[in-house]
Amino acid sequence: WASRPRYAPSAFVTLLWRERWLMLVIFLVIFGVGGAYAFTLKKSYPASASILVQLGQEYVYEPRAGDAARGAVPENDSLVQSEVEILMSAQLRERTIRRIGLDALYPELGEKYAAAPPAGKAQVMAKAVEDFGKNLSVGSAPDNPVVRIGFEHDSGEMAARAVNTLLEEYLIYRRSVLIQPSSPVLERQRVLFEDQLAQADAAYQDF
Repeated sequence: WASRPRYAPSAFVTLLWRERWLMLVIFLVIFGVGGAYAFTLKKSYPASASILVQLGQEYVYEPRAGDAARGAVPENDSLVQSEVEILMSAQLRERTIRRIGLDALYPELGEKYAAAPPAGKAQVMAKAVEDFGKNLSVGSAPDNPVVRIGFEHDSGEMAARAVNTLLEEYLIYRRSVLIQPSSPVLERQRVLFEDQLAQADAAYQDF
Protein backbone atom coordinates (compact mmCIF):
# COMPACT_ATOMS: atom_id res chain seq x y z
CA TRP A 1 0.00 0.00 0.00
CA ALA A 2 1.29 3.44 -0.90
CA SER A 3 1.64 5.63 2.11
CA ARG A 4 -0.60 8.72 2.16
CA PRO A 5 0.71 11.99 3.51
CA ARG A 6 -0.86 13.09 6.73
CA TYR A 7 -1.35 16.77 7.46
CA ALA A 8 -1.76 18.43 10.78
CA PRO A 9 -4.44 21.13 11.10
CA SER A 10 -1.74 23.79 11.07
CA ALA A 11 -0.46 22.47 7.73
CA PHE A 12 -3.76 23.39 6.01
CA VAL A 13 -3.37 26.96 7.16
CA THR A 14 0.11 27.04 5.68
CA LEU A 15 -1.10 25.58 2.36
CA LEU A 16 -3.94 28.10 2.10
CA TRP A 17 -1.61 30.98 2.91
CA ARG A 18 0.65 29.97 0.05
CA GLU A 19 -2.27 30.27 -2.38
CA ARG A 20 -3.60 33.53 -0.92
CA TRP A 21 -2.91 35.57 -4.06
CA LEU A 22 -4.62 33.05 -6.32
CA MET A 23 -7.67 32.96 -4.04
CA LEU A 24 -7.72 36.76 -3.92
CA VAL A 25 -7.67 37.01 -7.72
CA ILE A 26 -10.48 34.45 -8.03
CA PHE A 27 -12.53 36.30 -5.40
CA LEU A 28 -12.07 39.64 -7.12
CA VAL A 29 -13.06 38.18 -10.50
CA ILE A 30 -16.23 36.60 -9.09
CA PHE A 31 -17.05 39.73 -7.10
CA GLY A 32 -16.53 41.94 -10.15
CA VAL A 33 -18.70 39.79 -12.41
CA GLY A 34 -21.45 39.56 -9.80
CA GLY A 35 -21.34 43.27 -9.07
CA ALA A 36 -21.46 44.20 -12.76
CA TYR A 37 -24.45 41.91 -13.30
CA ALA A 38 -26.26 43.32 -10.25
CA PHE A 39 -25.80 46.92 -11.41
CA THR A 40 -27.12 46.11 -14.87
CA LEU A 41 -30.36 44.66 -13.51
CA LYS A 42 -33.41 46.79 -14.07
CA LYS A 43 -34.93 48.07 -10.84
CA SER A 44 -38.58 47.26 -10.24
CA TYR A 45 -40.84 48.48 -7.45
CA PRO A 46 -43.87 46.41 -6.43
CA ALA A 47 -47.21 47.66 -5.15
CA SER A 48 -49.98 45.46 -3.82
CA ALA A 49 -53.55 45.52 -2.59
CA SER A 50 -56.22 43.08 -1.39
CA ILE A 51 -59.93 42.82 -2.10
CA LEU A 52 -62.49 41.06 0.07
CA VAL A 53 -65.06 39.43 -2.21
CA GLN A 54 -68.54 39.05 -0.76
CA LEU A 55 -71.82 37.90 -2.25
CA GLY A 56 -73.90 40.68 -3.78
CA GLN A 57 -77.29 40.94 -5.42
CA GLU A 58 -75.69 40.82 -8.88
CA TYR A 59 -74.80 37.17 -8.30
CA VAL A 60 -78.26 36.04 -7.19
CA TYR A 61 -79.84 34.07 -10.01
CA GLU A 62 -83.10 35.52 -11.31
CA PRO A 63 -84.67 33.42 -14.10
CA ARG A 64 -86.40 35.21 -16.95
CA ALA A 65 -89.38 32.88 -16.72
CA GLY A 66 -90.66 30.72 -13.87
CA ASP A 67 -89.25 30.29 -10.42
CA ALA A 68 -86.87 27.39 -11.05
CA ALA A 69 -83.63 27.94 -9.11
CA ARG A 70 -84.68 31.50 -8.22
CA GLY A 71 -82.42 32.94 -5.58
CA ALA A 72 -79.63 30.43 -6.19
CA VAL A 73 -76.15 31.73 -5.53
CA PRO A 74 -72.75 30.47 -6.72
CA GLU A 75 -70.20 28.84 -4.47
CA ASN A 76 -67.56 31.01 -2.86
CA ASP A 77 -64.71 29.76 -5.09
CA SER A 78 -66.75 30.38 -8.22
CA LEU A 79 -67.59 33.87 -6.99
CA VAL A 80 -63.94 34.71 -6.33
CA GLN A 81 -62.80 33.32 -9.68
CA SER A 82 -65.35 35.49 -11.46
CA GLU A 83 -63.92 38.59 -9.81
CA VAL A 84 -60.38 37.45 -10.64
CA GLU A 85 -61.31 37.13 -14.30
CA ILE A 86 -62.72 40.65 -14.30
CA LEU A 87 -59.53 41.99 -12.69
CA MET A 88 -57.38 40.24 -15.30
CA SER A 89 -59.46 41.29 -18.29
CA ALA A 90 -57.77 43.22 -21.09
CA GLN A 91 -60.60 45.75 -21.11
CA LEU A 92 -59.94 46.72 -17.51
CA ARG A 93 -56.22 47.06 -18.17
CA GLU A 94 -56.86 49.32 -21.14
CA ARG A 95 -59.26 51.49 -19.12
CA THR A 96 -56.58 51.82 -16.43
CA ILE A 97 -53.88 52.77 -18.94
CA ARG A 98 -56.06 55.37 -20.64
CA ARG A 99 -57.01 56.94 -17.33
CA ILE A 100 -53.40 57.18 -16.11
CA GLY A 101 -52.10 58.17 -19.53
CA LEU A 102 -49.94 56.03 -21.77
CA ASP A 103 -47.16 58.63 -21.84
CA ALA A 104 -47.03 58.68 -18.03
CA LEU A 105 -47.15 54.91 -17.55
CA TYR A 106 -44.95 53.87 -20.48
CA PRO A 107 -43.18 56.95 -21.93
CA GLU A 108 -41.60 55.08 -24.86
CA LEU A 109 -44.91 53.60 -25.96
CA GLY A 110 -46.51 57.00 -25.40
CA GLU A 111 -44.18 58.57 -27.93
CA LYS A 112 -44.89 55.79 -30.43
CA TYR A 113 -48.62 56.19 -29.86
CA ALA A 114 -48.49 59.92 -30.48
CA ALA A 115 -46.49 59.49 -33.72
CA ALA A 116 -48.39 56.44 -35.01
CA PRO A 117 -51.15 56.66 -37.62
CA PRO A 118 -54.70 55.78 -36.60
CA ALA A 119 -54.21 52.16 -37.66
CA GLY A 120 -51.00 51.88 -35.66
CA LYS A 121 -52.36 53.39 -32.47
CA ALA A 122 -54.37 50.24 -31.78
CA GLN A 123 -51.20 48.12 -32.04
CA VAL A 124 -49.30 50.37 -29.65
CA MET A 125 -52.16 50.28 -27.16
CA ALA A 126 -52.35 46.49 -27.46
CA LYS A 127 -48.63 46.32 -26.66
CA ALA A 128 -49.17 48.53 -23.60
CA VAL A 129 -52.03 46.33 -22.42
CA GLU A 130 -49.82 43.27 -22.86
CA ASP A 131 -46.95 44.84 -20.92
CA PHE A 132 -49.33 45.89 -18.17
CA GLY A 133 -50.57 42.31 -17.92
CA LYS A 134 -47.02 40.95 -17.61
CA ASN A 135 -46.39 43.17 -14.60
CA LEU A 136 -49.80 42.50 -13.06
CA SER A 137 -50.48 39.59 -10.74
CA VAL A 138 -53.95 38.62 -9.52
CA GLY A 139 -54.58 35.54 -7.46
CA SER A 140 -56.47 33.96 -4.60
CA ALA A 141 -56.18 30.90 -2.39
CA PRO A 142 -58.81 28.12 -2.28
CA ASP A 143 -61.63 28.70 0.22
CA ASN A 144 -60.42 32.25 0.75
CA PRO A 145 -62.57 35.26 -0.25
CA VAL A 146 -59.55 37.58 -0.50
CA VAL A 147 -58.09 38.46 -3.91
CA ARG A 148 -54.52 39.79 -3.91
CA ILE A 149 -53.34 42.21 -6.58
CA GLY A 150 -49.75 43.15 -7.35
CA PHE A 151 -48.11 45.39 -9.93
CA GLU A 152 -44.46 46.20 -10.65
CA HIS A 153 -43.07 49.30 -12.32
CA ASP A 154 -39.79 51.18 -12.67
CA SER A 155 -41.25 53.86 -10.42
CA GLY A 156 -42.63 53.04 -6.99
CA GLU A 157 -45.01 55.99 -7.15
CA MET A 158 -46.34 54.87 -10.53
CA ALA A 159 -46.75 51.28 -9.29
CA ALA A 160 -48.94 52.48 -6.41
CA ARG A 161 -50.88 54.79 -8.72
CA ALA A 162 -51.49 51.97 -11.19
CA VAL A 163 -52.87 49.68 -8.47
CA ASN A 164 -55.14 52.39 -7.07
CA THR A 165 -56.42 53.32 -10.53
CA LEU A 166 -56.98 49.67 -11.42
CA LEU A 167 -59.12 49.18 -8.32
CA GLU A 168 -61.15 52.31 -9.03
CA GLU A 169 -61.77 51.28 -12.62
CA TYR A 170 -62.54 47.73 -11.47
CA LEU A 171 -65.37 48.94 -9.23
CA ILE A 172 -66.85 50.83 -12.19
CA TYR A 173 -66.22 48.19 -14.84
CA ARG A 174 -67.59 45.23 -12.86
CA ARG A 175 -70.99 46.90 -12.59
CA SER A 176 -71.35 47.09 -16.36
CA VAL A 177 -70.09 43.52 -16.73
CA LEU A 178 -72.39 41.99 -14.14
CA ILE A 179 -75.47 44.05 -14.97
CA GLN A 180 -75.43 43.34 -18.71
CA PRO A 181 -77.81 40.48 -19.53
CA SER A 182 -75.30 39.00 -21.96
CA SER A 183 -72.38 39.27 -19.52
CA PRO A 184 -69.95 36.33 -19.79
CA VAL A 185 -69.86 36.11 -16.01
CA LEU A 186 -73.62 35.85 -15.68
CA GLU A 187 -73.75 33.44 -18.60
CA ARG A 188 -71.20 31.24 -16.88
CA GLN A 189 -73.21 31.34 -13.66
CA ARG A 190 -76.40 30.52 -15.54
CA VAL A 191 -74.82 27.45 -17.07
CA LEU A 192 -73.53 26.41 -13.65
CA PHE A 193 -76.96 26.76 -12.07
CA GLU A 194 -78.62 24.86 -14.90
CA ASP A 195 -76.10 22.02 -14.53
CA GLN A 196 -76.74 21.86 -10.80
CA LEU A 197 -80.48 21.88 -11.40
CA ALA A 198 -80.17 19.11 -13.99
CA GLN A 199 -78.10 17.00 -11.61
CA ALA A 200 -80.63 17.49 -8.83
CA ASP A 201 -83.48 16.59 -11.18
CA ALA A 202 -81.65 13.48 -12.37
CA ALA A 203 -81.00 12.41 -8.78
CA TYR A 204 -84.69 12.94 -7.99
CA GLN A 205 -85.76 10.86 -10.98
CA ASP A 206 -83.35 8.06 -10.00
CA PHE A 207 -84.74 8.12 -6.48
